Amino acid sequence: MIDLTVAVCTYRRGELLRTTLDSLAVADPPGCRWELLLIDNEGSPRVPELVVAFSNRLPIRYVVEPVTGNAHARNRAVTEARGPVLLFTDDDAVAHPGWLREMAAAVRDHAECDFWGGAIRPDWGTLPRPDWFDEQSCPMLRDAIVQYDAGPESRPWVAGRDLPFYTCNLALRVAAVRAAGLFDPTLGYFGTVRIGGEDVRLVETLQRRGGKGWYVATAVVDHPVPVERLTPAYALSFARRQGFLSYELLARDHGGRVPRWAYKAAAIQWAGGWSRWTAGLIQGNPKKRFAGRMTAAFARSKLKRAFNRPTLPNSSP
Repeated sequence: MIDLTVAVCTYRRGELLRTTLDSLAVADPPGCRWELLLIDNEGSPRVPELVVAFSNRLPIRYVVEPVTGNAHARNRAVTEARGPVLLFTDDDAVAHPGWLREMAAAVRDHAECDFWGGAIRPDWGTLPRPDWFDEQSCPMLRDAIVQYDAGPESRPWVAGRDLPFYTCNLALRVAAVRAAGLFDPTLGYFGTVRIGGEDVRLVETLQRRGGKGWYVATAVVDHPVPVERLTPAYALSFARRQGFLSYELLARDHGGRVPRWAYKAAAIQWAGGWSRWTAGLIQGNPKKRFAGRMTAAFARSKLKRAFNRPTLPNSSP
């Protein structure tokens, strides 16, 4: 009987996926019976070659999910999992040696929980930080490069104070996910079409249903920072996407309409963003200036969703 299913959902990856599998192959044993479930979204001729290459190093099982979208791939992992707990990481992440061991221990020691998440550290490699990029001035930039850090100590996850965990480093109780209705297939990535939010939405749903969470500070993965994410254009596009998504989900929770109070809140946030941009311009501070632009773009996209009431793309790109 399997105690833990580790899932990697992949979409047209090659060498980055190899690096992920390498890190799992040399990781400390989790101290339980486990399997590695590799979900290949759309199917790629390169992935089966990697499965064969790692078949003697990992307890790997290969499954193709033909429907495009990482939410579909994650739901396939939920369906296919042989263990009661499903531990996700990304197909470009690098697990620290103790990741499997620490996460398995947290699942065992905090069995009252339905979800457990760990730290995600950005791997900058040799890339220089742009002068405008500062996570302290603009916390949204952490999300743009997939970074999660809730402190140096493991502890209960607190709704409203802690951000929801990301599937780059997230364990889920399979029965709870099935009862909650799985990952929302209208969210996430659809090939090159990026929406996101499927993992955040699921964690929030589990919490609303009474599920408890645990932050595992010692279960760490590194996530590479792609050079294309270090441009102002990408960061602003990310802010607009997140703003739209936040009010789309808010509307879904209020009968399909954004509540009246949210219009005013977004307008105040938009004005505050441009006020901060102006202050940064006067002070010659590029970090503050760009943080203001990000905030304004985020808030403007909220207002666009509130007034125009468009819908998110469906599960096809």
